[in-house]
Amino acid sequence: MLVSVVSPLRNEAPNARRLVETLHQTLRTAGLDYEIVLVDDGSSDATWTEIETLALQGRVRGVRLSRSFGQQAAILAGLAAAGGDLVVVMDADLQDPPELVPTLVAEQRKTGASLVLARRASQRDVGWLKRATSRLFTALLGRIAEHPIHRNIGDFYLLHHDLAAALLRAAEHGGPVFLRGDLGWIGSDAVAVDFDRAGRPAGRTKYDLARMRRFAW
Repeated sequence: MLVSVVSPLRNEAPNARRLVETLHQTLRTAGLDYEIVLVDDGSSDATWTEIETLALQGRVRGVRLSRSFGQQAAILAGLAAAGGDLVVVMDADLQDPPELVPTLVAEQRKTGASLVLARRASQRDVGWLKRATSRLFTALLGRIAEHPIHRNIGDFYLLHHDLAAALLRAAEHGGPVFLRGDLGWIGSDAVAVDFDRAGRPAGRTKYDLARMRRFAW
């Protein structure tokens, strides 16, 4: 069973190598057959150069978008490129721990669920303003979304290949542009695994409040 790990990156050159090296070590230790799909969302730094270098090691593939289309579009591009039976989506900044990926895979194998969510039990190094704006963003989307929004869930989850294909088909027909909300509809048999979210090891988030606001409206 092949596991694809999809990660969108925008100006994440300092974190790309850390992410890939940690994934290699973690997934090899777990005995998983895997590939890593890195999507460059129109970065203006050396992110793409770093991805090309990492791809020379094997098990790493890069997808380069012509400009920044946003995190959701980058994730969809990664899903389209992924060839795994199971697909894990995660941020590149290492706040989503790569060490949790084998746990998500094990939970899917145990339950047979089409969707395994990584649920944040706590967040370290997150100030009150960031936490408040994140909650406000989720609450606002919850009011306008057609489907329920999972609480304490970000863009860290495992999809069965069939669910990933369903999301892509829906997007092709002008469907979901907010994956976090549409997962609650399409992945009705979802299960969750709790984890503690760490602080960023380097840099600042590139998908900030301004981008979230533009996305919501």
